[in-house]
Amino acid sequence: MPHRIKGAVGLLAAALLTAALAGCSESKPDLQPERHVLRVGIMHGGSESEELFRQRYTDAFEMMYSHVEVELVPALDEWGRDRRTGEPPVNEASALGTLMSGAAPVDVVFAESPQIYALIRDHRLMELDSFIAKSRLDLSTYALGVMGGIKEMGEGKIYALTPTFTASGLFYNKELLMEKGIELPQEGVTWDTVFQLARRIADSERMPQVFGLLFNRFTGNGFRDAMLLSEQEQLRLVDEGRERMLVNTDSWKQLWTEIAGLYIDRISPTSRDFQPSSDEGEEHPYADDLFIGGRAAMLLANFSYANELAEAQRQLEGSGFRVPQWDVMPVPESPSVPGVGAGMELGMLMGINTRASNPEDAWRLVELINGPGWARTMARSGSELPARAEYASAAAGAGYNLDAYYRLRPVPPDIRELSTSFPYYYDVIYLPGLKLFRNVLEGRMTVPEALAEWEWRGNISLKQIKEHPEGPFEFDDLGIIAPK
Repeated sequence: MPHRIKGAVGLLAAALLTAALAGCSESKPDLQPERHVLRVGIMHGGSESEELFRQRYTDAFEMMYSHVEVELVPALDEWGRDRRTGEPPVNEASALGTLMSGAAPVDVVFAESPQIYALIRDHRLMELDSFIAKSRLDLSTYALGVMGGIKEMGEGKIYALTPTFTASGLFYNKELLMEKGIELPQEGVTWDTVFQLARRIADSERMPQVFGLLFNRFTGNGFRDAMLLSEQEQLRLVDEGRERMLVNTDSWKQLWTEIAGLYIDRISPTSRDFQPSSDEGEEHPYADDLFIGGRAAMLLANFSYANELAEAQRQLEGSGFRVPQWDVMPVPESPSVPGVGAGMELGMLMGINTRASNPEDAWRLVELINGPGWARTMARSGSELPARAEYASAAAGAGYNLDAYYRLRPVPPDIRELSTSFPYYYDVIYLPGLKLFRNVLEGRMTVPEALAEWEWRGNISLKQIKEHPEGPFEFDDLGIIAPK
């Protein structure tokens, strides 16, 4: 969890945060003589995780509203087991949902997008629009992508808020692009354009080789890259009933053909290309980072990579090496789903239980954490971006396009729902797809053959799961399963 603090340091930070929030809060604490409890539902419990949660989210609230005692109610223990039964949950959303009913339901819940989306669909969260309208919480400075993602989950309405998010961007080496006379546009760039530019820039005759495009700064995995872009394009793996796979389509064929071509033609590096080479001359201190080493023209990476580039520049000073001139642009878009970015995630979301016994204090907590005071105080986190764009700041000394992270909205949670709630996803879908994609790269299968095989084998497995829901199952390396 970002911005971790402990002990006396945590208390001091909470006190300072309280002072900052009190000085800028639009609403005054409603001091009531009676002490009462605000029950907060969280996903995972444990002494350390609960301490960190309190330091980040609730200590300042309790100091401002001294008559309110915050009680944390975890759905799962630190090993991921249901706190009530001791067994693994069917899925995390259902475990969280149990905290929202019964004799003592929680008032407010903190969870990630897939779980919050499931709670919205089950009508377990209050609409926050009326709370927002009655308060002075100004959301006009929220990143359009963050607010767009929140409203997309609620079909236009707001059921939860988050003060942070993470995002990726397309980092590019200005020098390599200038050599080819290429100037990247900053808005509305599609993946097709980037693929074409990557082919123009890649140079297999240069030693060491220059690659046009990296989807990951640590390794090369074309199947994972294809899965990432399939989410952005909102291509579905299975139907809603999980009875048949949907991968043998023209859209999937085009995607696999494009990504496989980048690896086959050496436009993108394979995993072995990340090993430092033994070329003549002194080895670059960052030889395992192809972008810093000047061997990659474009790289899809998390926003925090900008901080690493700034630190690398400081470390290389006086060494004879340097970080190439660079900048970052928004993640390329797909024409079929404009405005949606790959690699963007909403931060911890918070919503109010429809059965809350204390919705007023629940809203006060939500309002406090999503207000400008909290954003101003916590904006120094290196692992998350503030949803309020005015508090974002670039890495020290780095003048780059910070706005690149604020333009797109995340992939809707329902596109990822299969991987988060389907217990056999890895064995039935992911591993077979990985092996079949590798067969394409090695020339043993064509893309149409591989996708047809993936769908055929997946359909057999899905049928077995439907007919024998109790399991357990045995798997082979391509996912065909049978009850034990």
